[in-house]
Amino acid sequence: MRVVLLAWEVAVIIVATTDPPFERTVCACSECASCCTRGSGPLTLEDIDNIERHTGEPIVDKLQASQGTLVGEVDTRTREVVRKYWVGSIVLATVKGGRCIFLDEDSLCRIHEVAPFGCAYFDTHMPRREALPRGQWLLAQQQRPSYQALLSKLPKVTDERPSRPL
Repeated sequence: MRVVLLAWEVAVIIVATTDPPFERTVCACSECASCCTRGSGPLTLEDIDNIERHTGEPIVDKLQASQGTLVGEVDTRTREVVRKYWVGSIVLATVKGGRCIFLDEDSLCRIHEVAPFGCAYFDTHMPRREALPRGQWLLAQQQRPSYQALLSKLPKVTDERPSRPL
């Protein structure tokens, strides 16, 4: 039996729905808020629609293709990683210095009400047992053919930081 390994945990994938089955996070501490100065979290296709409705304009020109998440398949009997692969992410573009394009001059999010899943459903203090199912749900969204089709058409992020290895 194989299971998908996300980060450092072995877990079972949650069946994908298009509406997140989680509550938004509420942390607004300086550590969590500083994430926006280094880019955006990953978007789902529904995030793109929500942001376009909120801003009243198309945002496809404000999207980029990120390397995404390194995922591994694990043999549950031996607990060995049998295959590793990257699943790309769609992220918001940044301005000079890496700030998210929707972060205003006072460092407040102009789209907070419809922030991307990777921003709205994670925080820097979240325990792994809470973050892991959220990451698995997001991974399932990112593997949808329509997501991958859009991802393949976007310009690539050029200054990504390396992810930690499996």
